[in-house]
Amino acid sequence: MPLLDRMIEAFFLYLPRVFAAGIILAAGVLLANFLARAALLLAVNEDLPAPRLLSGTLRLLLNALAAAMALEQLGVARATVTVAFGILFGALMLALALAFGLGARDLARDFLAKRIARDEAGREEDLRHL
Repeated sequence: MPLLDRMIEAFFLYLPRVFAAGIILAAGVLLANFLARAALLLAVNEDLPAPRLLSGTLRLLLNALAAAMALEQLGVARATVTVAFGILFGALMLALALAFGLGARDLARDFLAKRIARDEAGREEDLRHL
């Protein structure tokens, strides 16, 4: 009987964590839907390319964040959830950085060429005044 009492006690002590995780997950889903809809409206009004893709990606990321927070609250494999979320977030940021870098290569080249030309012109003026 003492074993059964401890198991029942552990179950009832775990219930607040389940309740909190449910609230976190529900709030995350509601917030994700609201922000995804706002992003869709903004993208359509600003005439951005692929507004549904932007909205869907935002919803997916926020739902993943809410799920990771809920699992963290439950205490389910804390280290695994934290590391997996960190790896996924890092991979996403690397992908975005590469996409921006490759997509804006010409823009960056023009910006740097203008900057170098301006700096060289400034150096020539400094040498004439000496």
